[in-house]
Amino acid sequence: MGDDGCVWWITGRPSAGKTFTGDYLEASCGFTHVEGDWRMHSPLHRQVTDGLVKSFYQFWFKDKDAPEELWQPYYGEVCTEAKEALNRDPRKPVVVTLALYRKKVREYVGKQLKGVRFILLEISDDEAARRMLLKFKEYLEVTKTKAEAYWKGQGLETKYGPYSDENYMLWQKQTSMHGLEPFSADEKQSCFVVNADKKDDSVLDNVRRVLGLAQRRNPIDLNAIKAVNNARYLRMVAKTDRTAGRHLFLVARIAVTFAAFTVIRQASGGLQRR
Repeated sequence: MGDDGCVWWITGRPSAGKTFTGDYLEASCGFTHVEGDWRMHSPLHRQVTDGLVKSFYQFWFKDKDAPEELWQPYYGEVCTEAKEALNRDPRKPVVVTLALYRKKVREYVGKQLKGVRFILLEISDDEAARRMLLKFKEYLEVTKTKAEAYWKGQGLETKYGPYSDENYMLWQKQTSMHGLEPFSADEKQSCFVVNADKKDDSVLDNVRRVLGLAQRRNPIDLNAIKAVNNARYLRMVAKTDRTAGRHLFLVARIAVTFAAFTVIRQASGGLQRR
């Protein structure tokens, strides 16, 4: 094990593999995983979620800093959850997974979580768009939604034309691919970069190396990772809304998160099943 009683924060673009990596670290490496996205799907956290979404789409994706009052409430809650996890077992390291696009946000998190260290899962525009397309297709399949209906519902035809895989990836490249502020020279002691373009087990092995963990000896256990993912979203259902519609949405989220990354990585034979 690397440092006990510490917090690591994994950041990166959409589809970089943040949640999958966090679930792996909990399932196989003794970490507690604090997944930062779950509040976005909870009606109890709608206000803080609205502020974060505005920060991304009105500011960060346009390479601008957002007003603190929009994003601090959300990140503050995630930091509190991380501290609570650490307090429950100070000997057990915590990994948080949530995108941190701007240096100001990293500085805020650093003040909330003393000694926190950051890992950026870095992927290219083309790879990020390809992965997002895979996740989108999984979403369509699980929710029985037509791509064309989704496209029209988002009002994207005017700018991008009728739906196609190419237009979907172009849309993603022109929105969510922008604004990720790189680590600066004065952050070198606490910030690390792992290239996540490859579709094999080397990405997780490189994360282990940054964390100071021993070399992996066993195959990556997909079932254990899936169990961590499922348990988290079942806890979320219990905390928020028990209605059938909400439950179906969450089940879809579980399937999309896990299945998409399985497809991505198994495409090259990277993941080994037990």
